[in-house]
Amino acid sequence: MLLARTPAVVVRSETSTPERERLERLLEALYESAAALEGRPSLELEQWLRHAEAWRIRLALRVCHGDRSAAARHLGVPRRSLYHRMHQLGLR
Repeated sequence: MLLARTPAVVVRSETSTPERERLERLLEALYESAAALEGRPSLELEQWLRHAEAWRIRLALRVCHGDRSAAARHLGVPRRSLYHRMHQLGLR
């Protein structure tokens, strides 16, 4: 399944807020950056999830000042699982 780049579509509902709309725009920008890094007009869902997971792990490591055990707790995953995912994603 490919996620094609299309103009942003924000579904309006009773729960639509400026914060939610801002989040949608940020996610779209992140997706476009990931696709550009891959040199492709669109990404398969698995590729997109790898980029998102790597970003989230890097963020946790930054918040925890590089402490992997603390980052694992921050993410709510076992430390060994974090190490395994970091290895799979090529993170140090």
